[in-house]
Amino acid sequence: MPPTRLKRKEPQARKRKPERLRKGKPSQNGVETEIGTEETEERAIQSPNRTYRIRVKINRRLSHGKNPSRKEAKNRPQGRISRAANAQIIAAEVAVVEVITPKMIPVQKMMRKLLFVCVLGTLATACSSDKEFQEKYDFEDQTWPVDELPEFTIEVAETNLEYDVYYSIRHTQDYPFQNMYVQVRITGTEGEVLKSELQNVVLFDPKSGEPKGSGLGSLITRNVRGLRNFQFPEAGVYTFQFEQRNRAEVTTGIDSFGIWLEASK
Repeated sequence: MPPTRLKRKEPQARKRKPERLRKGKPSQNGVETEIGTEETEERAIQSPNRTYRIRVKINRRLSHGKNPSRKEAKNRPQGRISRAANAQIIAAEVAVVEVITPKMIPVQKMMRKLLFVCVLGTLATACSSDKEFQEKYDFEDQTWPVDELPEFTIEVAETNLEYDVYYSIRHTQDYPFQNMYVQVRITGTEGEVLKSELQNVVLFDPKSGEPKGSGLGSLITRNVRGLRNFQFPEAGVYTFQFEQRNRAEVTTGIDSFGIWLEASK
């Protein structure tokens, strides 16, 4: 069965709403034009004991106080208000962003250092997982020919444990199918075939077209568990061989293929 071709949704252009100009009410001196402008800035206010860092949001109204003559209206640039226009503050909002005192500054530095140490500890715990073996195979020009068979050699010392075998497929956003068919073959110490199985790895969601994996930029990494509770019959060297079975001479958009083993739980 050939892989399903991926149907991608074309992004729709967002419609920009036209800008609205607020017209003022007529007054005794003429027509008043109002344009609401909003400014946000941060300021520091110092007192004997504390330093306040505040955020100020000010709404202003620019207005003309009299009717311009035809000549003035003709020569005035469109969409601009002259510097002689009056500026009136409609509303102002003041919010305290942070209060800093001399005693609080060392505490903040200590908290930042503590947070940094906690992040490093979390990363170290995540990296020190139960992986018994991990290796990857890189493809040239991000193409996987049908006659190119990545192989991984694993030396097994303990035979009383069961392992889960994971695959890590790194592909591009331009991979043309939703899924990928992979034939896995496991050979034993004497060259005998212990397992041969055709597996279907889904790379994109069939409905939304979004990638199943994660990553930054154009490369996506899809990690899946291919085998569960696999047990090696005896100590020795074993070989894992993989073949792409997409019914195509060359499969494009594949950057690398990797595997790792973890003890089954």
